[in-house]
This record gives sequence, structure tokens and C-alpha cells, in this order.
Amino acid sequence: MEGRGTHPAETGEFGSRVTFVRVIKHMRLNVLPILMAFALLPAAAAAQGVQTGTITGTVKSSDGVAIADAAVVATSPALQGERTAVTDVNGVYSVPSLPPGTYTIRFVKEGLSPTERVALLPLGTTASVDALLTVAQVTETVLVEGVIPPAVTATQTSANITAADVNVLPMGRTPYMIAELMPGLTTNTPNRDQLTISGGFAFDNVFLVDGVDVNDNLIGSMNDLYIEDAVGEVQVLTSGITAEYGRFSGGVVNVITKSGSNMFAGSYRTTFTRPSWSDETPFEEANKIERGQPTPANPYLNNKLSYFNEFTGGGPLAKNRVWFFAAGRFENSSTFGTMPATAVPYTKTNDSKRYEGKLTGSLRQGHTLQGSFIDNRVHRANEPVLSFSIDKAALISPSVPNRLGVVNYNAAVTPRM
Repeated sequence: MEGRGTHPAETGEFGSRVTFVRVIKHMRLNVLPILMAFALLPAAAAAQGVQTGTITGTVKSSDGVAIADAAVVATSPALQGERTAVTDVNGVYSVPSLPPGTYTIRFVKEGLSPTERVALLPLGTTASVDALLTVAQVTETVLVEGVIPPAVTATQTSANITAADVNVLPMGRTPYMIAELMPGLTTNTPNRDQLTISGGFAFDNVFLVDGVDVNDNLIGSMNDLYIEDAVGEVQVLTSGITAEYGRFSGGVVNVITKSGSNMFAGSYRTTFTRPSWSDETPFEEANKIERGQPTPANPYLNNKLSYFNEFTGGGPLAKNRVWFFAAGRFENSSTFGTMPATAVPYTKTNDSKRYEGKLTGSLRQGHTLQGSFIDNRVHRANEPVLSFSIDKAALISPSVPNRLGVVNYNAAVTPRM
């Protein structure tokens, strides 16, 4: 299910959506639940993103014979409890509907030595992890250290960046900036915060957060329904994309947010900026003069300290059963500017507060229920609307609330479904 925002006329936010239900005055009250159920159907159908992966492979003996009825047990810090499977007559097993993360897969068959493999499962992929079992001469334990890159089998062309990658690379932390690193993609677009993927139109991509379309309805960019430190993984699909995504001619940016785990963990980040801490290079100053941009007499007229704070935290409410995750993002920043024609100075401010909460519960093995809510409250002052304004009276001060509610239910009914 997908939570939608308020009406653009009430908020000034073109990226929000709402489903209206018109009820004839003379209808009886007991018809309302039926109408509401039909009204919610399009919203629920819009959540089509893939948020899990599958581990599959074959189990054979040392002489290449397929081993049937071997037990396969998958565990991970990203998984509540464990997931089990049994190989078929061809030695093939499949463990579907797994959250992305690092997995330890243990293979056991009576009379043979058990073995373990450690592999990374990226978001929205099928990872192939095979195993060889030898005859158990003596009791022994095989410990494989390190993470092996699995053979990923998929018809689509994609690339994945995890939160761990973002923390060690010199790159932006927003989904848009993370996607810039992917192949087959360019940011040479008509508007800012747009992407051109595989030569498609810049306004014709799909941005997903936890499986829900968060596209802006006007120019096709991504609504700010995320907290940077709460982004778990970003997958960019550029070609050969499967049909369940739909509604685009370019590509897909698939974002999932972090969940809790069996250990309590959190983070805090703060950033301070002030205009007087930086200066333009001679090239930048000359370029501004060449373009006719006025330079104020006092370059530090607005020397206000801006700050940006983020926090995350999560852990178990009941180990292997219920996890929680919460995050917040608070920004108070200001930008100095001048009116293009008259050089009248003004200060644009941005007061933004974002909150996120998520609960993940395991109903039984292979069945996961997850609910999250993101609230983005933005208040801006002295926002320019037209590029040729000459007076500060033309500036506006909009308040733009934006919210996203998501409920996901992932279930592996059988190894094949």
C-alpha cells in the first residue's frame, strides 16, 4: 500500500498525489467502505518496486553428482531468523524473498561433510551460490572467511551502491548523486535533479523508495522523501528492465531504506557552513563579471551560520521477530542572492525537518511485514519565482509538506513462488 500526499493546491507541492472519492449526498452510509476500497486500488497497484533478492544454486558431490534432499540454511544480519530450503533431484535449491545483505549459507547432507559459503546478495538480483560436499571421513568444520562475489544472473543491466560504499567514497549521499556514478547515465538534462538513462527522456524515469513511486509529477525528478543516512542501498536499472516496473522509457532508480537488526546501532552527523569560510577563485569572479552578474560590495553580507544534522537508530524489539528503525534530518540554511536586474540583495532561507520510522516483523519463516512513514516538512523564505524579478516583493515564502507511508508484505510461499 502506498501513502499519498496532500493536494497540490493546498501545499504547493506538485509531487504529491491524492485519490478523490466523490460521494453522492443521497447514498446510504454503508456504501462508503466499498467506495473507499475501490479508490485505494490504484494507489496500492502503484507500488511495484523490487525490494528483495534470491539466492539459488546447485549442490554436488566432489565427483560432480547432483545431491538431492540436502539442507540449505541461510542466515544474515539483515534477516530475521533463518531461511531453509531443500535441494531437488537435480541438486538445485532456491531461497527467494530475501532482504539484500551479506549471507552465510550452510549446506548439510547426512554422511557428507557440511560446508559454508559467505556471499553478498545485492538488491533486486538473483545470486548463484554453488557448493561441493565431500564424503565425511572425519568430523570437521569448514570455515570460509571473507565475502565471495556471487554469480549474479539477471536479464537486466543494473548497478548497486550500498550505504557502506557511500561512507568510504568521495561522493554525494542523496539517491540522485549516488546514481550519477552508474554507467549508461548522464546528468546533462534540461532541469536540475534530473537524469538521462540509456538515452531516454530526462522526465521519463521511475524513482522508487521502498517500492513506491516518488516521482515529481511536473518534471519527473525525485521528491525529497528520504534521509541520506537512512538510505540502505540504491539500484540503478538501465536496460533490459523487467515488466513489473513499467511507466517509463528511460530507467529506474530503486532505493530501499535501512531497517533495524538484532543489535542496537545508530549514527549522528552534523555539518556547519558559513559564507566567509570560502571564497571564489579569480576564474569564478571573472566569469561572473563577463556574464554581467553583479557582485555585492560586501561579499559576506549574509554571513549566517548554517547547520545540517542527521541521526539514525535501530534495534530489536524482539530478537528475530520485530525490529525498529528511526531517523531524522534537520536543516537550517541560508543563501545570499541579488535580483538579476537591480542587484537588490536578499537572503533565501530553508528550514527543513524530515522524520522516518520503520517497523519490520517476521510473521513466520519467509513471511515479512514491514511498515514505514517518512514526513518531510519544508519552510522556505524569500524564494525567487521569476528570473527577471526586480523587487523583493516578488519573492515568495512557501511551506511544502510531503509525506510517504508504505506497508509491504513479502512472502515466499514455496521455493518457486
